[in-house]
Amino acid sequence: MQCADQTREKLKTIQDKIEEKLLVTRAPTLEEISIRTKSIAFVESRKKVAQSQSLKLSSRMENLHAHLEELINNIQDHEQLKSLLTELSQTRSVTACQPEQTRMSQ
Repeated sequence: MQCADQTREKLKTIQDKIEEKLLVTRAPTLEEISIRTKSIAFVESRKKVAQSQSLKLSSRMENLHAHLEELINNIQDHEQLKSLLTELSQTRSVTACQPEQTRMSQ
């Protein structure tokens, strides 16, 4: 009798462990599947939005880079023009002085 009781105890313990494992590994309910599906869809939509914004930002950065290069070129052109105007102004001063020197020498 004692052996039979021990066997029943062992069988009961094994059955409890199996039921415990089944509870842990049970299939998700339709509600859980629905929630997970909605969560996945939301994450996917957020990824698409992020990718779109990333592309827009990349495009804007390229445009800004092009404008910056244009501004740098304009500044360089401005500096060259300033230098040429200074040189021209100095040349006029020298030219303006030369007729007087020519008159004085006469």
